[in-house]
Amino acid sequence: TMGLSAYGKPNQAFDFLDAYVVAEETGKLSVDNLSLYLGCLGVLNDAKLRMTEVQFFQLKADLAFKVQTLLEQAVITLCHYLYAKTQTPYLCLAGGVALNSVMNGKLLKKTPFKHIFVPPPAGDSGISLGAAMYASHQIHRSPRYYLKQAFTPYLGVTYENDVIEEAVRRHSDQLKRELCEDPISRIADYIA
Repeated sequence: TMGLSAYGKPNQAFDFLDAYVVAEETGKLSVDNLSLYLGCLGVLNDAKLRMTEVQFFQLKADLAFKVQTLLEQAVITLCHYLYAKTQTPYLCLAGGVALNSVMNGKLLKKTPFKHIFVPPPAGDSGISLGAAMYASHQIHRSPRYYLKQAFTPYLGVTYENDVIEEAVRRHSDQLKRELCEDPISRIADYIA
């Protein structure tokens, strides 16, 4: 939707969609998926028979533009509600929609949030990340850990040897430490 919406423009043919996506200032979101789907399908099927390929592409781009606009409006409304509840300048988004960079840019411009974090596994696995963080900080009262450097999902966090040694010492009763000269071969043996 996000990519195709850049080619779209407002089109009255899709104004009916406003009734099917409603975000309230109370934090409630109502989406009538069936009516949304059937309405769009009806417009597209009807148009496909009477439009050129270029015109039909434009209609699909206009639909994407409308859906992108509805998404942005709904998420911005919900984020205003969330900010009013939390008063924190930090927002963490997960789920496939969190990868919508156009929406995220507008969230920074149109809501009080100053920092937005989208975890690398931004799909539905973000739910499990959030649940684990909630349990760690709220239930077990573990202190929060803040990254001192930029995080990359490819390399992870870098630790100095003295930090590693201290962690090993602190948990020596739970760990078995073994230095390995050829870790690649050892891992290959474990896998095989």
